[in-house]
Amino acid sequence: KTTEVGNKPRHADGVLYIGSDPSHAYAIRRAKTDKGGHEHTAVTQDATGAAPAHDGGLGGYVRSKVASDVVGKVMVMLIYMVINTLLFVEAYKRTEGKIIDLNLGLHIRAAPTAKGMGAVLNFNCALIAVPMLSQVLRYLHKAKVASVDRNGYVKYGKNFDHYIPIGKNITFHRKIAWFTVFAAATHTVAHFINYGSAARATYVVFPHLDGVWVTGVVIIACMVVMYAAALETVRRDCFNAFWFSHHLFVVFWGCLLYHGPVFYIWSGIPLTAYFWSRYKRDQEVDCHVILQEMVLEPPNVVKLTMRNEETDRRFDMWAYESGMYVRINCPFIAPLEWHPFTISSAPESGTLTLHIKVTRPGGFTGKLKKFMDALNVNG
Repeated sequence: KTTEVGNKPRHADGVLYIGSDPSHAYAIRRAKTDKGGHEHTAVTQDATGAAPAHDGGLGGYVRSKVASDVVGKVMVMLIYMVINTLLFVEAYKRTEGKIIDLNLGLHIRAAPTAKGMGAVLNFNCALIAVPMLSQVLRYLHKAKVASVDRNGYVKYGKNFDHYIPIGKNITFHRKIAWFTVFAAATHTVAHFINYGSAARATYVVFPHLDGVWVTGVVIIACMVVMYAAALETVRRDCFNAFWFSHHLFVVFWGCLLYHGPVFYIWSGIPLTAYFWSRYKRDQEVDCHVILQEMVLEPPNVVKLTMRNEETDRRFDMWAYESGMYVRINCPFIAPLEWHPFTISSAPESGTLTLHIKVTRPGGFTGKLKKFMDALNVNG
């Protein structure tokens, strides 16, 4: 069987995948009949790692990159870096001119750098909440890009997430977090250089510095705890440590509101939207389910088929669409943990099926498999 999806080298009609492993493939041609009436089908070459196929030309190449989220990722990161650069340069030049005019004796490079990185931190510490706005992301997934034709009629095209990789929100959240670490470290070191070179002048440029030192230490302490618990090994083996430590963001943002004189301007809309999103998520209906089927499928997949306890309302409760996910909680494993998994059943099936890959023995999926083993579940 041939497929037009995936990597396809030149002069091939499709790609043949051997077994369930898509990492190795062969390019093949369709059967052709020669003048004698004989059919010939040949494996032409190893297609592993071949360049992605597209419909030819520059337009086809661009469309293939848009479909694979490459263009969207590049555009988002480009806009993000341009905004950070402009904020840094503006604050740097403004502070540099102030120091020269007042002849304060501050370090001519460190003071503007501290101000520039402060502006960058205002932007990033507010933006870091945006990728976690589940209600907003849900709306953007369904939103369609509109355009106006020559006759003035509005036409709706493809979904917004066709152009912007909304599904990569966690990745973007992490990139913002690590860039915030760099900006915070540079901001802190620059302040120490300022204070060491001209302590009194530092208070002129940076008023209320006594309180700023205290809140700065608290902010860095919160970042150390949150970042350490967010590491992949910690998060997978001890999810509760990750979950509860991340709620230090309340202290983190509270200190930032005092630490940064204008942070309330930057954070007003994102923080309001975030807490509104959290409130809406907490208002979502939780329902108890009956496990209709539990199967351990090789090599390491747990299949769960569920139905609602209220059978007369089952189809109302399972009103989902393809591609959606559901958060599940198993009180016998972790009463406070809710984990999202993609729904693998069809919306019209009347039940809800999940195929959960066991990733780590000490994580939630590993504990789920162990719990099923204890129940002597056979596939």
